[in-house]
Amino acid sequence: MTKTKQTLHKGDGVTQLAHETKRWIASSKGQETIRRALAAANRTTQRLAEVRSVSREALHEPVTR
Repeated sequence: MTKTKQTLHKGDGVTQLAHETKRWIASSKGQETIRRALAAANRTTQRLAEVRSVSREALHEPVTR
């Protein structure tokens, strides 16, 4: 028995989800959502880079007082 493309996708929920995701990513709404998520991730990365910098003076302060 040879399976056709239609029968392979008919009962395969994972394949169906992959196709829906591919369509969403290709859509203008999906691309805009991805752009916004990337911009938010970049802002968070920048904020973390700023926060983690430690001054030389702070390195010489005692941890406990």
